[in-house]
Amino acid sequence: AAILGGFTQYVPVEGVEPTEPTEIRVFYTDEAIYFGIRAYDSDPDEILARFGERDRVTYNDDWVRIILDTFDDRRQAYAFAINPLGLQSDGLIVEGSSSGFGGGSGGGRHGGGGGSFGGGSYGGRVFQVDFNPDFIWDSEGIVDSEGWTGEIRIPYVSLRFRETPEQAWGIQVTREVKRTRFRQSWAPLTKDVSSSLAQSGRLVGLQEIHPRRLVELNPVATGIRTGTNTTGTFLKSDPDGEFGFNTRIGVTQNMVLDGTYNPDFSQIEADVSQITVNERFALFFPEKRPFFLNGTEIFNTPQRLVYTRQIVDPVGGLKLTGKLGNFNIGYIGALDDSPSSIMGGSGRARFNMIRARGDIGTGSTIGVLYTGRDMTDGSGAFNRVVSGDVRLLLGGRYALTTQVAGSVDRSDMDSQSTGFSPLIMASIDRSGREFTWNVTFTDIHPDFRARSGFITRAGDTQLDARMTLNRFGRPGAILERTSITASAQNFFDHNEFWSGSGLFEHELNIMPSFTFR
Repeated sequence: AAILGGFTQYVPVEGVEPTEPTEIRVFYTDEAIYFGIRAYDSDPDEILARFGERDRVTYNDDWVRIILDTFDDRRQAYAFAINPLGLQSDGLIVEGSSSGFGGGSGGGRHGGGGGSFGGGSYGGRVFQVDFNPDFIWDSEGIVDSEGWTGEIRIPYVSLRFRETPEQAWGIQVTREVKRTRFRQSWAPLTKDVSSSLAQSGRLVGLQEIHPRRLVELNPVATGIRTGTNTTGTFLKSDPDGEFGFNTRIGVTQNMVLDGTYNPDFSQIEADVSQITVNERFALFFPEKRPFFLNGTEIFNTPQRLVYTRQIVDPVGGLKLTGKLGNFNIGYIGALDDSPSSIMGGSGRARFNMIRARGDIGTGSTIGVLYTGRDMTDGSGAFNRVVSGDVRLLLGGRYALTTQVAGSVDRSDMDSQSTGFSPLIMASIDRSGREFTWNVTFTDIHPDFRARSGFITRAGDTQLDARMTLNRFGRPGAILERTSITASAQNFFDHNEFWSGSGLFEHELNIMPSFTFR
């Protein structure tokens, strides 16, 4: 087995030897790849580990995370984490994502921030995990007198990778000791580089392993028969039943087709209650339905133009996701039996969403998106959105993200459709160990509508700026790091902004923080 050692700390101080050593062993068969974890701890009684919900281990427990970039493109990677008891957390890291596909909190005035992510950020760069996907893998863990050990088995059916005689994957391993909040990594991480995946190591020499074509069929049948006994005689109604199914088929090693008919979501976790009275902005609810989660990270864009909770009660749907060469592609089509009344009409709604994102240069991407929502009741109500987005990594430290979109909208209450109404967003980030900053500009036309997405409010122009200054103490000092973050948010009415009028809302925050050893 290959041995991964020599970990270095990256939080709170970079590049120093970690206080608790870590060692990882890697080996593989023709069916799966295995990871053995030895996490040494000088005080095993203080290890934090508990049983709980899936995908929650990185919040309150010690953990080790395996990150696999199976296409070695430094843009997207699988993340598998366990706590000392073997409890699982998994998801995807998509470099540069700032909005989740369907989970998490709405975040931000326009619904473009936040997202379905966890794991925090590091040094101003995106270093986040989308916990929505759930993969099939095995894990175990146990605490002992030297710390804790863990085992992870990941079958190839849960991974997508190229068909080549010898594989070369990007790999990173990170660990957090929760009681100290110290984090360490196998491949050194620095704030001076804007991409976290670009700093991964490489796992080479994987021979004679092949991607698996997934085939799943899950039929669902339900039945009900009721009765009454109000007159002393038990009266039975006629039985009533329904049938549905979900299927996943690997079209190629890297393309998966999902289909559903009359899906049963009765076992899905209920939404957390939110206050719905006198709300200024639309409420965001995370997506929890499996059909709309797996493989849909491709639809992430800086502004959330795809939000599948808009599909309320699908009669059926198709989804195609995967990678062709240097392009990630995705399609979602669905027929909704209970669409929201926001467009008017009383019939079903037909949704179509098409996305393509290509890799350019080192770590940069360019993408296009189309969404369409049409009422099928003959009212002629529809909504169309087209979008283009670019993310460029510049000189290692800088990341430029832009998105331009436009919509055409018509409800059944208005015989005239709106003209082409634009949305513009641009953001630049600078990463650094001691100094980071970000500036973001967002402008949304009053008539812009994304009926398949989540935009909380149109007609606003927003200019945000954020700056963080870090100072580090000498190695071994009690005060390890002092930070101060200043942020400013400026809100304008769209029409007044472009006519040169002043802002109507301003927020300024200054947040100091101190890290002690």
